[in-house]
Amino acid sequence: MKNNFYIISKTTQNFADYMSQTIRLSDQTPYTVKEVILGRKGKVSGKIATFLDKEGNVIEKAFNLKGKPLRNRIYTYKHGKIGNDEFVKSTEIEEYKLDRKIVDVYKKYQKKTEEEGIKTTLWVHEKTQTNHVAKHIPTDIINLTISRIQNLKNFKQEYLHSFTQYKPIVNNKISKNSPIKYIEYIVNDKFIALKSSIHTINMKRPKFDSFLGFRALSLEDFKIPITERFLSDRGIKHLGYKILPNYMPTDEKEITWKGLFCNGYIKFRRTWVPESKADFVSTSRHEVEHGWQYYLDARNGQDRGDNMLAIGENMGS
Repeated sequence: MKNNFYIISKTTQNFADYMSQTIRLSDQTPYTVKEVILGRKGKVSGKIATFLDKEGNVIEKAFNLKGKPLRNRIYTYKHGKIGNDEFVKSTEIEEYKLDRKIVDVYKKYQKKTEEEGIKTTLWVHEKTQTNHVAKHIPTDIINLTISRIQNLKNFKQEYLHSFTQYKPIVNNKISKNSPIKYIEYIVNDKFIALKSSIHTINMKRPKFDSFLGFRALSLEDFKIPITERFLSDRGIKHLGYKILPNYMPTDEKEITWKGLFCNGYIKFRRTWVPESKADFVSTSRHEVEHGWQYYLDARNGQDRGDNMLAIGENMGS
């Protein structure tokens, strides 16, 4: 059944002059705000606020419709070269939902959650869509791939991951020879893709890809679970090492490293921007290996920090 909303008014204003109490989740500071007031059956029934940066790119949309949960979409844009031959532009869209019955609770603790860097506390992460546009520099061939992650909202905490690869653009024309390719599969809370759920169109089923459950994740969402996977593979996840994916060094001498293992902490410098997931994987594996080596040292009584000393005493032979 259609909602039959109609537009009552549209406004555009500088964010500095915006006085609304609309809840925002994005860390980016908007430049302008476009607001649409919706009506239904002669009454105001909702509002959609669109926040844009100085270049006019949408960074967040907030949907507040009467009788429905609040919904916010966060937009993130990235671009850069992969190797020497490929230029990639990506747009990530994350959608969150907040039930109206806990809006007041969220507002009460909103300032605290912002300070702790967890603005999405109490919000349900509904889905993520990432649009990848890749241009092969030597040939000018353009490929579009869309990845999606959908929360299945079941007690098993499972998500549906999917990829759609569209026909390439060759010489400014859509290729007629290449079919659209598609794959979907269910991923559990341990980031394992369930083999029985894999469905493909115009492509082969992956048989030996043990990292399939990680491939649709954004780089930020990827950092902690992939590092935990490497810790598990190395047999040291039980040691309880803490992973800090956005660590900000306070010592100016530390600013050159990408990742660092220190006294039971695996730190990744916030200002380091990996060129790709593969770039992050290389650093993550390297620091996990340091964690393994320092664990062996601590077991043998070497001074690797207070936390490592305690681990060595508890886990030593």
